[in-house]
Amino acid sequence: MKLYRIERKNHVINVAAEEGYEITAVVGWRGTQADARALRIELEKPLMEIKPAKRPKVIVEEVDVPTSKVELLKWLNENCV
Repeated sequence: MKLYRIERKNHVINVAAEEGYEITAVVGWRGTQADARALRIELEKPLMEIKPAKRPKVIVEEVDVPTSKVELLKWLNENCV
């Protein structure tokens, strides 16, 4: 079974003449490409004010997850999910 892991790293934005603010790290899991895309777009919204060259990436990773009970439990324990 394929799942999609979407990750946004922690990032601090410094705003001139104001105190900066922090964008928290997020990790989400989705079951379809469409849902993964929707979450990626949502996580990128607060980063849009940063120039593209300096903008942190939101990473989407395709993960193969076993479906048999024994292999699934082993995978969950190994990956600390």
